[in-house]
Amino acid sequence: MKSPFLRGLILFGSLPFLVAAGCASSKAPPLKGDTGPAEDVLDQQIGGDLDAEAGGADLFDFGADLDQSGDLDLAADLSLDIAQDGADASDSAPADSRTDLKPDTVDLALDSGPDLMDLNPCLGKTCSDGLACTSDICKAGVCSNPLKSGYCKIGGKCYLSSKTNPANSCQICNSSKSKTKWSAGLNGVSCTDDGLSCTSDVCSAGACKHTLSAGFCKISGKCYAQNSGHPTSDCLQCLPGKTNSAWSKSKDGTTCSADTLSCTSDVCKAGKCSHLLKTKFCKISGSCYAAGAAHPSIQCNACNPALSTSAWTAAANGAACASDGISCTNDICSGGSCTHPYKNNFCHIGGTCYSAGSTQPGNLCQRCDPTKSKKFWSAAANGATCASDGISCTKDICAGGSCTHPYDSNSCYIGGVCYSSGATQPGNSCQRCEPAKSKNFWSAAGNGIPCTPDSLSCTSDTCQGGNCTHPLMGAFCLIGSQCYAHAAANPTGGCSFCNANKDQNGWTAITYNGCCASQQLYYCNSGSLAHLDCSVNPACGWSSLYGYYDCGTAGGTGPTPKSCF
Repeated sequence: MKSPFLRGLILFGSLPFLVAAGCASSKAPPLKGDTGPAEDVLDQQIGGDLDAEAGGADLFDFGADLDQSGDLDLAADLSLDIAQDGADASDSAPADSRTDLKPDTVDLALDSGPDLMDLNPCLGKTCSDGLACTSDICKAGVCSNPLKSGYCKIGGKCYLSSKTNPANSCQICNSSKSKTKWSAGLNGVSCTDDGLSCTSDVCSAGACKHTLSAGFCKISGKCYAQNSGHPTSDCLQCLPGKTNSAWSKSKDGTTCSADTLSCTSDVCKAGKCSHLLKTKFCKISGSCYAAGAAHPSIQCNACNPALSTSAWTAAANGAACASDGISCTNDICSGGSCTHPYKNNFCHIGGTCYSAGSTQPGNLCQRCDPTKSKKFWSAAANGATCASDGISCTKDICAGGSCTHPYDSNSCYIGGVCYSSGATQPGNSCQRCEPAKSKNFWSAAGNGIPCTPDSLSCTSDTCQGGNCTHPLMGAFCLIGSQCYAHAAANPTGGCSFCNANKDQNGWTAITYNGCCASQQLYYCNSGSLAHLDCSVNPACGWSSLYGYYDCGTAGGTGPTPKSCF
C-alpha cells in the first residue's frame, strides 16, 4: 500500500502546473505555509506552494485532507477543492471538515489516471553523498554526484587543489591532472624528515627521497661522518670514497684502542687492532716489564729481552734486588740470590745503622768502629770527651768504655756546688775549700786567721778551731755591746769607769777616797765621778778627812792615794 502522501495522486492535463514541475533538488528550502515534511516534498516537486489560498491550507495538506479512512482525498476518494460547492464531486462519503478546507464549488475528479510519482520519479528521493565537494543531483529518478570544480575526490574524501597527501608530503591534489588520484608535487621541496642528520629530505617525482650528504656514511640505518670509527672495532671506519653504506678497513699502522699495556704498540693491521711488543720490554703473564726489571716476588729474576721476552731469567751478579729495609746494606744479586752485605764504614747494631765514629745513644764512650766490629759497640779511647754531668768542677772523659767525671785538682764539690781552692764556706769564713784535705767537705782554717768582722772596734776577728771568734782587746771594755776605752767614764753617770785591768765587761766603781790614774785624780763628788788634772793642779787632791791626796805630781803633800788600776 502506498504511503499516505503518495497514494491517489492522479494528475490530469487540466493541471499543467503539476506535470511541468520536473525533478528539482531535494535540498530546496521549505515553502511558506507548509505544515509538514511530506507537503514540503510535493511543494518542491512542483516548484511552488500548493496552498489553495493565501493564508489557508495547502492544496495537498496532509494534515487536513485525510479522509475518515486515513487516505488522502487525492486518490480514489479525493477531489481537489477549487470553489466552495459543498461535498467533493467524487467523494463516496459526505463532505467532511477534515479533508475539505472549504465547501467545494468546483471539483476536479482525481479518481483515475497516473500517480504524481509516476510523472516525477525524483519526488521524495534524497541524493546527498555527504561530501561537500560534490553536487547532489536527481535526474529521472537516478542520483548523481558530480565533483565540483577545483576538487579531488580520493579514497572517498574531498581535497582542494594543491592540498598535500596526508600520507605523502610529496603528492598533492592537482584536479587539472587527476581528480581521483594523487599527483606528484614540486621536486626539491622539503619532505618528511627520516630522523637522520646525514640525509637531505626532499621530494622527487612524487616520492620523498633521503639523499645521503657528502662526507657521510649511512650504515645499518645510522649516520657516521667521514673517518668516524666503528663503535666496537677501532680498525673499521667510514670512508665514503670507498663506500658510504658499509665499514671500510683502516689504513695499516693507524692507532687503535690500547690494550692497557704500556709495552705494546696499538695499531691496525688488515682491519684488526694488533698489539706488538715494543723493543727492550718483556710481556710476562700479561704484564709489562722493562729490560732489567726485577721479578715482583722472586729475587734476582729479571726481564732480559735478549734471552726471553715472555719469561723471567736469572739476574746478573751485582744487579740490584729487593731492599731488606736496612740503609747500611747493599741489596745485590749474587749467585741467583738476593744478598745484603754491610756497606763499608757502617755498623748495624741493635737493628739500627750507624756510620763509623757514631757514639752509642746515652754513652759517648761506646762507638761504631767497623774495623773492630760491625754488629757491636766498641770502647772509645781513654780520655775522650763524653757527656757532661753538669758539674763545672769535674772532667767528662772516657775511661774503659765508660764516661767518668773526676774532680778538678784545684776544686771542691761540696753540697752539690763547686768551689775553687781557698773558697770559704758561705756564712763561716773559718771553713774553707782545701782540695788537698778534702774535695767533698769543708776544711777548718788556721787559728788566728782573720774572719768575718762583728762590727765592734774593740774586738779582734780571728778563726779559732774552725769557727770565727771575736775576743776583746786589752785596753777596752765591752759593756752593753758598746766598746769603751780603758779609763772611760760611765756615760750614764755614777762613780764608775772602764777599768780594763779589772773588769772589761762592766763598770768599776770609785770610792770617796778616789784613786789616781795617768796623773788624773778620780774621785766621787756628790754621787758623780770627778777628776783633777794633776799636771795643772800641783796639789792634785782634795780636802778630806785625810787631807789632800797626792797623785805623784811634784810638790804634792799628804798621803799618796792608791792607783785606780
